[in-house]
Order: sequence, then C-alpha cells, then structure tokens
Amino acid sequence: MELSKRNGLLIIAPRGPLTGGKEIDVLDDLLRRLNRENYDAHVIIDCSHITMMNSAALGVLITAHVGFTRRGRQLVLANVTKRIVQIFRLTKLSQVFATHPTVADAINALRATVPS
Repeated sequence: MELSKRNGLLIIAPRGPLTGGKEIDVLDDLLRRLNRENYDAHVIIDCSHITMMNSAALGVLITAHVGFTRRGRQLVLANVTKRIVQIFRLTKLSQVFATHPTVADAINALRATVPS
C-alpha cells in the first residue's frame, strides 16, 4: 500500500486483492486511525492496483465512509476498475461512493472542499 499527500488530500493506493489478510487489515487499521484521530483532510482511495474486492473490503470502505462523512470529510474512489464498478453497481454502493476516473480528477473535484 502506498500513501501520498497532494493538494492537502491523502491518497491511499492499496495493491492486489482486498479479500482478507494483511492488505485489508492494514487498510482497515489506517482508515480507523484516521477517523479516530479526526484526520482533517479528504481521502482518495486509488483503486488502480486493486485486483479484487470482497464483502470484507466493502465493509471496511463503508465503515470508513460513514466515519469521514460524520466529520464533514469525504472518502472518494479513483481509478476504479471495471470489475470493481460491477461490484459497486450490484451492491448499490455506486450510489454511496463518489468515483472519479483518475486521481487528478478526484483532486480537482475535492479541491474546493479542502479545509483551510
């Protein structure tokens, strides 16, 4: 998993399948810590290197999304693959999560809402 910060936004780029195991545990721990510590920036999940996602991963994203929303922050997805788009459509999560074609598009969309 890679972390970077651009324009005051945190970008998290998980790699490989998010179907349990270390990668999903690390993502869950990070997102929970950011919520607990009232992290004051929006978060972009770069999905370009996620090869598969199961219900456990969806649960992690939903929990994080709720926490960020309650604090007036956004958790958005970028570079969502066709396979993940299908999962989000089937589960109706496409109506919950904002998705953007690229990280740059997500940054531009969130730029006006970055806390000062």
